[in-house]
Amino acid sequence: MDFYLVGPIFIFSYLENKLYKTGMTPLFVFLFPLTIAIILAELLDNSLNLKEYKILIFNVSLIWFSLGVLIRLFFLLFPIKQKKIDIKKFPKLFYYIQILVLIPLLITTIKAIFLLGITNIKGKARGIFAHIYILFSTFYLIPFYMNKKKFKKVYFIMTIVALLLHPKYETFLFLLPLFFYQTYKSRKIFKFKVFIISLSLILLMFIIFFLTYYLNFKINKLDYEFSDFLSFLIKHVQYYFLSPIYIGEYLLKYEKYGNPEVVVAPFLNIINWVQGDRNYIDTTLTFIDYLGIHSNVGGLIPELIYSIGKSGMYIFVTILAIYSYIVENLLLRNEIWIFTSLILKATLFLCFFSNVFSVLGYVERILGTMLITIFIIIYQIYQKSEYSKKHKKLK
Repeated sequence: MDFYLVGPIFIFSYLENKLYKTGMTPLFVFLFPLTIAIILAELLDNSLNLKEYKILIFNVSLIWFSLGVLIRLFFLLFPIKQKKIDIKKFPKLFYYIQILVLIPLLITTIKAIFLLGITNIKGKARGIFAHIYILFSTFYLIPFYMNKKKFKKVYFIMTIVALLLHPKYETFLFLLPLFFYQTYKSRKIFKFKVFIISLSLILLMFIIFFLTYYLNFKINKLDYEFSDFLSFLIKHVQYYFLSPIYIGEYLLKYEKYGNPEVVVAPFLNIINWVQGDRNYIDTTLTFIDYLGIHSNVGGLIPELIYSIGKSGMYIFVTILAIYSYIVENLLLRNEIWIFTSLILKATLFLCFFSNVFSVLGYVERILGTMLITIFIIIYQIYQKSEYSKKHKKLK
């Protein structure tokens, strides 16, 4: 059955890569991590029955591939004119945006440390500065896209140190776009260089886990032999990455048992906040014990089925596919859309883990990056028109 799961995804991804030439395409980043996780879970535990899960993934891959082709054809037949902006020659506006990322990140980190202590700040950075950081965070990657070695070293060191004190997903949302940018530059997925970069990413993720837990152990003065710590870490990483497959299988048995409002919780919670209602929708899945696994994450597809059923899941992933491929086509016409594309792909990649689209921080990043990108395009048009007016007056 694994061939019937892996085969179509590889074939669809290969064809999409030929059609789009943007490195790793939406379908690949969305479904490939999930496919690998399922194969690993089955190899390590033959008690799992993932046949239904595999059929769902195949159906979703077919929907995404078909929509990717149709939307590409639409953009080819009805081209949208855009002002092209060279990503390596950004206006000064981008440097101000970087300040709007770095300063709020440091302020929220320092504030959380003072209020809660360094051992208790994970996931506790809140307030207006935290939201400013989230909205502009994708643009923090600008120095990495430009040929500025001084910027790269300083930003990389400061960001890794700061993000080690925040939830792990913050670090992933910082590193994954950098990785996807490398595949975007090579324009190909099935390439030896991309394979090496992929292995490097896996190693880097393990290093992040190592440093996070090692620092946590040291800060909390937990006395462990290094070999015992390493053994614990390897088991924990295995448990951490494969638990969504176990819980996902469990959730597929309970269609529409969950709260359907979770699917649109980020938007409903914003409305509640505006209205002064602090009774927010809790998007956290309750912990489930299944086949020796105790976890509260089950992957996007099973969590959607648990909340809104199979029909609702297919509608949701169809809307997500349409949005993803529209962004991908806009990127082909104007490189300014690279930021929206990269943060969207990073979020799609993490969908194997949980329904990340129910969490405000993820949605805020994607929509915030999109709106800022639109503002920059409008700002560039305005600048051009002002320049044209001055030029006419001089004549």
